[in-house]
Amino acid sequence: MNKIKSILKEPVFHFLLIGSLLFVTYQSFNNYLNRDKHVIVVNNDEIQMLEQSWEMRWNRPPTAQEREGMINGEVREKVLYRTAIEMGLDKQDRVTRRRLAQQVELLGAGMIQSPQPSEADLVKYYEDHKEEFRNPETVTITQIFFDPDKRGDATLDDANAALNSLNLQNDPNGNFSAIGDAFMLPKYFPNKTEMEIRRQFGTGFTKSVFELEAGKWHGPVLSGYGTHLVFVHNHEINELPDYTMVRDFLRDEWMAQKKTELEEQYIEGLMARYVVVIEN
Repeated sequence: MNKIKSILKEPVFHFLLIGSLLFVTYQSFNNYLNRDKHVIVVNNDEIQMLEQSWEMRWNRPPTAQEREGMINGEVREKVLYRTAIEMGLDKQDRVTRRRLAQQVELLGAGMIQSPQPSEADLVKYYEDHKEEFRNPETVTITQIFFDPDKRGDATLDDANAALNSLNLQNDPNGNFSAIGDAFMLPKYFPNKTEMEIRRQFGTGFTKSVFELEAGKWHGPVLSGYGTHLVFVHNHEINELPDYTMVRDFLRDEWMAQKKTELEEQYIEGLMARYVVVIEN
């Protein structure tokens, strides 16, 4: 008995006892963590969301078999996700990392609501961006084509002779079928924007046409097709629309821009939580 008491008083015994207790505690705690880490829970809220999603898609509640299939699918997804995290794919795989980053970005965007603009906000936005609301310039033209493949070196001379004749006639609405050559595009182009003319004739022709004086024949004007004579019927420089006409559109644009700014602030806030080290 005295020997046992002596052993119990030894510091080495105390050290071994404390070490054994720590080991048992660590093992128990570690087993608990591992057990919890390998437990998949599908709670009632998740099941309810699955059922609601099913009803929205199929316009009816799921059968018992379909419900079981949805739950099994949810379990399968959670198992695969948990496995991916354990494998470190969220850190090592670029595609997985990008998708998780996009998911966080989308969640943040979904939580952000743009504030309602005041009337002063809309007026200022209109003043700052009013040129964006101006309707594009348009021209109405008649063109007569002279084919260089057919006329060769005489193309410009023929066009100039026709120009003199047309100016003497002074009839922009006359019959020009006997003047010029056959062409795949029409002669008359009413109320066309710069982009529409460029799409048909190219940049050089378009630039020339929008600089021409209205009410007379001009030429020769060159395009990628050949040589043209052009009569400018009118040249519309459209005015800015009144503020009241575009107010609803202004409101939508203002709110969209403000939401984008708030989303950027959200990302900047997340980034501010970290120290960024770029190794050279």
